[in-house]
Amino acid sequence: GKIVIREFDVQGFEQARERLPKETFVSIFLKPAESVAQLVERIKERAPISDEDLQERIISMENELKKSEIYDYIIISEEGKIEKLITDTEKIIKEELIKEAKEFVEYINSKLPGTMELEFEGYFKRGIFVTKKRYALIDENGRVTVKGLEFVRRDWSNIAKITQRKVLEALLVEGSIEKAKKIIQDVIKDLREKRIKKEDLIIYTQLTKDPKEYKTTAPHVEIAKKLMREGKRIKIGDIIGYIIVKGTKSISERAKLPEEVDIEDVDVNYYIDNQILPPVLRIMEAVGVSKNELKKEGAQLTLDKFFN
Repeated sequence: GKIVIREFDVQGFEQARERLPKETFVSIFLKPAESVAQLVERIKERAPISDEDLQERIISMENELKKSEIYDYIIISEEGKIEKLITDTEKIIKEELIKEAKEFVEYINSKLPGTMELEFEGYFKRGIFVTKKRYALIDENGRVTVKGLEFVRRDWSNIAKITQRKVLEALLVEGSIEKAKKIIQDVIKDLREKRIKKEDLIIYTQLTKDPKEYKTTAPHVEIAKKLMREGKRIKIGDIIGYIIVKGTKSISERAKLPEEVDIEDVDVNYYIDNQILPPVLRIMEAVGVSKNELKKEGAQLTLDKFFN
């Protein structure tokens, strides 16, 4: 849904109030901080005015101030303090959204069977939902909450985690799709030009059983078997680190221990296609950017179009 803010004078609001269902809007009265006498002096300073016109303005002001009681909220509007006015308005919007969200949760819970229950998690400024269990949110204090996305998992290289984190910050904090795209493009360029630290390419995977018991091979399993042949003690639960190098053999056969790898030997295309793009592509597609768009320049994009 969208939040629509409309400005009415008192008469316009009274007409709108008669036509719209009460539950569809929240009203805010902007009350001047000055007294009527101070407002009168301000009117006189702006331009010449007859006593008759001035008296009409005073009566009109007094009537409008009395009608402030029919509004849901009253904000004291101080001259020259527009930022405070915006902050106060945003606070009211937040309170109303939270109130409606909690009422919705309460209503749904009343309809759910047994012990099933929805829970109100919090208020967030902006969010990206890849799927219902994969999302990233940022609250009003800048704290990011991530669920189900790869940089919170161990079995991805550091370069994948760093790239995804920077992309999320560009989208959630700055609301810039263009910056997120550039981050991805720069990482791909650095990979191709071998300007990446080898340590950031290490993939860590845990052994969940004895290496001999795996029916299908995998990079970390092949590394574990190699270490065992060299007399190393390997047990269930060990974390195996490896880097994928260039070659024509299977990925499992191209997995090498980090200390055996020179940066020139790294399979750049493997890291682009299997480490960099998969986790960020899910996020970028969620904001309307395809894989092809990540590889070419385009007009600057922001998240505004997704919230307006």
